[in-house]
Amino acid sequence: MQIKKLGILMMSFTLLTSTAVSAGDSPPKNWRKQVEKFLKSDLKDPYSAKFSDWKLVKSPMTWRLIMGLKQEPTELRGYQVCVHVNAKNAYGAYTGNNLEIVLLTEDGTYNFDALQKSSIDRMNLDFHSNGDAGMEALLPAAKAMADYNMSAAREPVAACNT
Repeated sequence: MQIKKLGILMMSFTLLTSTAVSAGDSPPKNWRKQVEKFLKSDLKDPYSAKFSDWKLVKSPMTWRLIMGLKQEPTELRGYQVCVHVNAKNAYGAYTGNNLEIVLLTEDGTYNFDALQKSSIDRMNLDFHSNGDAGMEALLPAAKAMADYNMSAAREPVAACNT
């Protein structure tokens, strides 16, 4: 139970597509199209997607995340886009406006929500590779990772609300 609770708090990142953005440049001119294409790639019915309340954070942002229990923080720097997406699910019903937070970097496009799944998977691998006896020893590292990532998550979310 304790492992499951910690897993929900974990964050990581998944590289999904490439763009050309560097921290000193201005955002790409076609940033909306890039974000739409990126987000539609993960939807059950991409043609039903309705985008609203677009916000481009004007200055580059840095996301700092810990990828695994025994790793140092990773930094991603680029332009953050906040947008609400309403699309149909597998049952054909609209899901309602969901806030999506995306970072456009020179290395790729990253989705804030997709960060959680890969981190939970990574944490589970770390726990299972250490066996039952090693799991207890990794709990402090898992808590520290969760605390760090939750603290680091506040800035991107706050940037969408200002």
